[in-house]
Amino acid sequence: EGNSIMALNDMISAKLTTIKGKLDIFPFANDAVVLGALIGLSYIGIALTRVSPEASHLYWMVMIPVFGAISLLAQWQLVRADPKKWSVLLRRQLFHWIGLWVAVHMTYMLLGVGLLNYESVGFVVLLLLAFAFFSQGVYVDWPFYIVGGFLAVSLLVAMYLTSYLWI
Repeated sequence: EGNSIMALNDMISAKLTTIKGKLDIFPFANDAVVLGALIGLSYIGIALTRVSPEASHLYWMVMIPVFGAISLLAQWQLVRADPKKWSVLLRRQLFHWIGLWVAVHMTYMLLGVGLLNYESVGFVVLLLLAFAFFSQGVYVDWPFYIVGGFLAVSLLVAMYLTSYLWI
C-alpha cells in the first residue's frame, strides 16, 4: 500500500512537471496574470449570476475546481521536491476547494427553497470566494490575499452601488 501511494505521488509529480514545463505561467513576473485571471473569472461568474442564475450554478460548480487546480499548480513548484510536503499541500487544497464548492452549492440550495433571491446569491457567492481566496493567502501563499481582498472590496462597492443606485 505504501508503494502504491509513492507511485501515485511520483506519477502526479511527473504530470505536474510536464504541465508546468509546457505552461510556465507561474514565475513571479506572471503572478499578476494568474491573479488577474482568477479575479476575472470570478467577475464573469458574478455577472452570470445576475443575468442567468441557472447557468451560473453550473459555472460555479465547474470553476471552483478550476480555481483549485490553478492554486495547486501555482504552489506545486514550492513543494515538488518533498513528497511529504506535497501530500500535505494536496490534502489541504482538496479540503479547501471542496469546502468552497459545497458552500456555493448550499447557497444555491437556499435559493431553490426560496430563502435567498438571485441578487443575494451573487453577493453570497462573492463573499464566499473572497473568504476562500483570503484564507488561501493565509495558509498557502500571500498573492491569494490580493485576490481575496480585491473580491471583498468589489463586494463592498457592489453592495453600496446596488443599495444607493438601485442597479
